Amino acid sequence: MHARAITVKIAQTQSDTAIAHLETLIDELKMNKGLRDVYVLVDRARGELMTFTVWDSEEDLQASLGFAREAFGQISTMTVGDPVIKMMEVAIHESSVPA
Repeated sequence: MHARAITVKIAQTQSDTAIAHLETLIDELKMNKGLRDVYVLVDRARGELMTFTVWDSEEDLQASLGFAREAFGQISTMTVGDPVIKMMEVAIHESSVPA
C-alpha cells in the first residue's frame, strides 16, 4: 500500500468552506482505481488542512495525482501558498475495525 498526504495553509475563516468543497469531490475520488481510505484533517488553530489517502499500489497513487492537484486547485483561493505533497509506502497498517 501507498499513501499521500497533501498539506496546505488555509485562512481560519475558510476552513469550513474548503472542507465542504472537498467533501463534494469524494464520490469522484472514489472512482479512482485502488483507493482504500480518505481522510480530511484540519488544525483550525494553526490554519492547516491536510488530506490523507491510502492506495492499493504506487501505480494507483501516481495515477490519481492529477485529480488531487485539480482538487487543491479548486480551493486555491482559500489557501495560502502551494500545497505540500508527500507520498510514501505504508509500512504498517492496522485497523481496530474488522474488515
